[in-house]
Amino acid sequence: MEPKKAIQFLNEGLAFYTSEVDWRRRAAAEIAPALASYDNAIKDSIGLRLQRRLPEDLVKEVVSCMSMHRDYSVQF
Repeated sequence: MEPKKAIQFLNEGLAFYTSEVDWRRRAAAEIAPALASYDNAIKDSIGLRLQRRLPEDLVKEVVSCMSMHRDYSVQF
């Protein structure tokens, strides 16, 4: 490859990298707190199934509605 072309690609890559770092730093400072607040607000409804564990207050509701005893002994 030509050295001038390689230097041009390097400069373009560095400019792209710098712009990516800049907007991510700005986003971390300006947007991250609002996203964390939003995530906290919806954590008990949207995406509940993706959580590793249910929140304690929801466990009691789910268990109470699913804990109906059924006798299957006559089915065998």
